[in-house]
Amino acid sequence: MTTLYIFTSLIIVFVISALWLATYLFRRAKDLAPYYAEKEALEQDIATAKQSRAQMLLAMDQLAANHAQAKQDIADAECQRKWLQDNQGTVSSLKGQIASTQQELVDVTGKLDKIKTDLQDKNAELKDVLAELDSRNWLLQSAQKQLTEAKAEQQRLTHDNTKSQAELQKLIREVSQSERDLASIKHKISDEEERLKSLNTKKQELENELSQLRARNGEEKQSLKKEIDDLKAEIDTLTKERNSVKAKVSELTYELSSHVSREQITLKKWEDLDRPVKTINIVTATKYDEQKWLSEFEANLVTTGFRFDTRLIKAFHTSLKVADCSPMVVLSGISGTGKSLLPELYAHAVGMNFLQVPVQPRWDSPQDMLGFYNYMEHRYKATELSRLLWQSDKFNNPDQAKNNPAMNMILLDEMNLARVEYYFSDMLSKLEVRRGINPTNEAKRRAAEIVLESGATSDSKDVRRIFVGSNNLFIGTMNEDESTQSLSDKVKDRANVLRFGRPKELGGAAADKEAFFKKYTNRMMSETMWKEWISDSGGGSILNLGQQMDAINSFLAELGRPFAHRMWNTVAAYISQYPGNKHDALIDQIEMKILPRLTGLDMADPTINRVMNDLADYLDKFDEPKLRSAFDMARKRDFFAWQGIER
Repeated sequence: MTTLYIFTSLIIVFVISALWLATYLFRRAKDLAPYYAEKEALEQDIATAKQSRAQMLLAMDQLAANHAQAKQDIADAECQRKWLQDNQGTVSSLKGQIASTQQELVDVTGKLDKIKTDLQDKNAELKDVLAELDSRNWLLQSAQKQLTEAKAEQQRLTHDNTKSQAELQKLIREVSQSERDLASIKHKISDEEERLKSLNTKKQELENELSQLRARNGEEKQSLKKEIDDLKAEIDTLTKERNSVKAKVSELTYELSSHVSREQITLKKWEDLDRPVKTINIVTATKYDEQKWLSEFEANLVTTGFRFDTRLIKAFHTSLKVADCSPMVVLSGISGTGKSLLPELYAHAVGMNFLQVPVQPRWDSPQDMLGFYNYMEHRYKATELSRLLWQSDKFNNPDQAKNNPAMNMILLDEMNLARVEYYFSDMLSKLEVRRGINPTNEAKRRAAEIVLESGATSDSKDVRRIFVGSNNLFIGTMNEDESTQSLSDKVKDRANVLRFGRPKELGGAAADKEAFFKKYTNRMMSETMWKEWISDSGGGSILNLGQQMDAINSFLAELGRPFAHRMWNTVAAYISQYPGNKHDALIDQIEMKILPRLTGLDMADPTINRVMNDLADYLDKFDEPKLRSAFDMARKRDFFAWQGIER
C-alpha cells in the first residue's frame, strides 16, 4: 500500500513538473521571438550592405577607369586641337568638299526619285500590257477550244456519213433499176416538152385570136376564155410533172455518180501509199573507206566551187552517225548559206536516197507530214515521206523494202515555219523509243511504230504500221528571222544544232552542182555499210571526259540548268564517232549541246554573273578563242542568248 502511494505521488510530481516546464518554455519562446526576428533583419541588412559595398567598389573602379580615359581623351583632344590649328586651311577645304558632296547627293537623290517615279509609271504601263496580253490569251484559248469543238463536230459528221455506206449496195441496185427507167423518163420528158411547146404555141395563137375577136359578142368571148383557162391548167399540170421527173432524175444521177462499190473502195484504200517513190534509186552497193571518202568529199566540194568549213562538214557527218542518241540534226543560220544544199550533196556523194520535205506554216499535226485517211473516199492520202518510210520498212513491208536497201536522208526544209512539236513530236518520240529495242521482236517493236489512221481499230488486219528504222536519217533546216518559230527544249535536247555563219567573202566563182554530181555515179550506201562506219574509238577516255563533264555540270547546276545521263551518253557517242581530233569533237558538243541550255538566264542577276565568270575562266582552258568569243557575245544581252560559233 505504501509502495503504491509512493508510486502515485511520483507520477503526480512528474506530471506537475512537466506541465510547469512546458509553460516555462512557451513563455520563454514568446519572449525571444522579437529577438529572432530582429536578428534575421540584421543579417539581411548586413548582406545588403556587403552587396552595396561590392557595387561601390566596382563603381569606384569604373570611375577610376573613366578618369584615366578622360585624361587620355583630353590629351587626344589637345592633339587634335593642335592639329586643327596647324591644318586650318585643309579643314576648310574638306568642309567645302563635304558641302559640295552633300549638294551632289541631294541632286542625285532627286534624279533617283524621278527615275523611281518613271519606273512606277512604266510598271503601271507594263501591268496594263500584261492585262491586255492575258485578255488576248484568254480569247486565243477560247478560239482554240471552239476550233477543237468544231473539229470534233466535223469528225462526228464524217462518222455519220460513213454509216450511209451500209445502204450503198441497196442504193446501187435501185440506181440500176432507175437507169433502165431513165431512158423512158427522159423520152417522156422530151415528149412532154414537145407537147408543152405545142401548147404554148397554141396558147399564143389563141391569145392572138382572142385579141382580134375582142369586138365580137360576149358568148364567143367567154367560150374562148374558158378554153384558154383549161389550156393554162393543163400546161401548169404538165410543168409540175416535168419538174418532179427532172428532180428525180437529178437525184438518181447524183447518187449514181457519187458512189462506187464497197469492194472497189477496199481495193483502193492503200493504193496511194503503195505508189512507187521517185526518190528511190536501186543500184549495187559498193564499199569504201570512211576516211578516204570524207577526204574525197571535201576535195570535190572545193573543186566544184562549194565553200563549207571543214569542221562543219565533220560535225554534220558525225551528227548523222549518232542518230540513235540524237535522232535529229538541225542546220541553223541566215538564208542562203547552204543549209539545204549540204545534205543534198552529202546524200548524193555517199549514195543515200534524198527526200526534201518543205514545211508549211499551217502544219499543226502529224497528218500534215505523213498524210491522212479520207473517210468519204475510204482511201489513205499519202505523202512522199510516208511512201518512202513505208516502202523502206523491212519488218512491216518486206516485199517492197527489199527493193530499197539504201539509207534514206529526209530533209525538213525550213522546219520552224510551223511549231516543230506540233507535227514532229510524235515522230521524235518514236525515234527515241526505237533506241535500245530489238526490232525483230514484234511485241517490243510495236511501241516504236507509227500507226497510220485508216478508220480501223489498232488490232485490225486492215491497219498499217510503219517502223522508222535506223536506215532513216532526219535533218531540219531553220532560218533565223522574224517569220520563224523557236525550237522547244524537247527538240533541242534531242538534236545536234549546227550553225551556218555568214559568208566570209561575197562573190567569187559560182558553184557547179551538176559537175559535183557527175563525180559520184551509181553509188549506194546500204544500212549494213553505214553501221560498219559507226564504231567506238574510246574518245571519252582519251579526253578524261568524265572529269571534264562533271566540272562543267557543276557550273550548270549552280545556274539551275544541270544535265543528266542522256546528255552524257550523247556527248560520249559523238566524241567516239568523230573522224579527227577528239578535242575538236568536245568543243563541238559544248557548243551544240551544253551552252544552249543556258539560253534565257537573266544577266542582271549578280549570282548568275558570278557563275558565268567562273564558267568563262574554265572555257579558256580549252584554248578555243571562237568558243570564248561566242560565249561573251551571248552574255552582252539582258538575257543569255546562245547563237553558236560561226565557222
